Amino acid sequence: MKIDSVSSSTNPKFKIWRSLLSSKGIREEKLCIVSGSKITKEVMNNGRLKISCALLPNEDEINSYRSLNQVFTLSADIFKELDTFGTHAPLLVVETPNIDLYVDREPQGLEVVVPFSDPSNIGAVIRSCVAFGVSKIILTQESANPFLPKALRASAGASLLAPLVLAPKLESLASHVTVANTLFALDMKGQALDNFKWPQNVRLIVGEEGQGLPEDFKFVTRLSIPIQDQTDSLNAVVASSVALFSYRSQRK
Repeated sequence: MKIDSVSSSTNPKFKIWRSLLSSKGIREEKLCIVSGSKITKEVMNNGRLKISCALLPNEDEINSYRSLNQVFTLSADIFKELDTFGTHAPLLVVETPNIDLYVDREPQGLEVVVPFSDPSNIGAVIRSCVAFGVSKIILTQESANPFLPKALRASAGASLLAPLVLAPKLESLASHVTVANTLFALDMKGQALDNFKWPQNVRLIVGEEGQGLPEDFKFVTRLSIPIQDQTDSLNAVVASSVALFSYRSQRK
């Protein structure tokens, strides 16, 4: 194990790590920062993930990371810049998994299309998708980067292991439907979900919070979740989870 210290924000390596707080930096470096004691421990124990290095707030933690090739101890001020959630616990710099590009073909099992621009919502819905065994999570061009710190934290690390796919803009997906009765969307004006029988192979679109779906979507079966009249609507992540549970309860 190699141990180095970094105390200046002008250090070239620190500049790379700081860039990982943005989507651009993550894309360019193909790295992300993982924080939180529970998540970092799970990443350490997962042989599928490649850890670039550990970033420690002090030397007291070094023994726990002797299995890694590279460990850095950071001064308090620059560690705080990277520790965006104030965990005061070691951070891991991890290689981001390769994400497949979207191919226009009929769905296999349950696939979910997610155009969420909020990284916390992206992470939370990825966590639900993994929990309910979604076969493919399709992130559209509008989607936030699933490896941003907020997304990773909300996903409890699931973003690093989820079956992610990158797709064009949301509008283009609806126009590419070639198989009837395979594209569905959550919509307040749709068919009630409690009376709906799910097909085996489904591509489910969840609209962006507040914006919903484009009005001109064709070939889409719209589904709604019955709620009390006093409530305007459900949070997009909550609605997604309800729909995923509905599908999984019928298609075990």
